[in-house]
Amino acid sequence: MEFPSRLKELIRIPQNVAILSHRNPDGDAIGSSLAMLHYLEQYGHTVHVLFPSEFPAEFDVLPRSEDILLWDLHTEECKQVLSRKNLFIFLDFNAYNRIDRMGDYVKDLPGERILIDHHLYPDQIADFMFSEPEASSTCELVYRFISGIGDSQKLNPTVGKCIYTGLITDTGSFRYATN
Repeated sequence: MEFPSRLKELIRIPQNVAILSHRNPDGDAIGSSLAMLHYLEQYGHTVHVLFPSEFPAEFDVLPRSEDILLWDLHTEECKQVLSRKNLFIFLDFNAYNRIDRMGDYVKDLPGERILIDHHLYPDQIADFMFSEPEASSTCELVYRFISGIGDSQKLNPTVGKCIYTGLITDTGSFRYATN
């Protein structure tokens, strides 16, 4: 991955960040989102994770999962939070329709956008696009993003636990989609 100076600035200078992922989030969506939250908070960012819908209770064990905002349950609160953001990070999806009504709201908001995803045929919805369909998971790409930007020292056990969750779930415990 190549990292333009503007992207490094967005990551290393505190921003007001929204991390979004797809409807019916799975382990990769949840793990990548929470890993990114824990990574960015080390730089002093104000970060919120928002999903369109609820996620399976088995992921409640992940650190800060209780802070995830759900559009379907708290639409007005989500709108208020999103309207104050200046940086949007899209994880594990590559088109606004994958986040449903939340996408309709977000696409018109001002702010810069980063996309990190491993699905085919991404729409051009971000200023910085890291789309690698050959990757096993978005969590793999989050790991590569953090390492590639020169922040391997910020891959602490909390970030690692979240990344590992996505790797395990999207590869069927390393039975497929591995490289």
